[in-house]
Amino acid sequence: MKTQIDNETNEESVLEADGVFIFVGLIPNTQPFKNSIALDDRGFIETTGLAQTSVNGIFAAGDCREGAIVQVPTAMGEGVLASYGARNYLK
Repeated sequence: MKTQIDNETNEESVLEADGVFIFVGLIPNTQPFKNSIALDDRGFIETTGLAQTSVNGIFAAGDCREGAIVQVPTAMGEGVLASYGARNYLK
């Protein structure tokens, strides 16, 4: 059983289900960085192959990065990718 709240009406309802996939949306929370690093026209952070942003030494991973698959396991894998990019940068 899952209780949910309608974002428009604030009505609460109960959904009977054997499993739930939580969806948090498609709009990245990147506006605090809009004057610091390059964002695409949808607000996603632009990166290179090893998650490097437009600012040398700043890396991005997960749902905020352009081209990312918006799922938790993907974000975790991208965290590993960004750590490799940061390691190479620090070398």
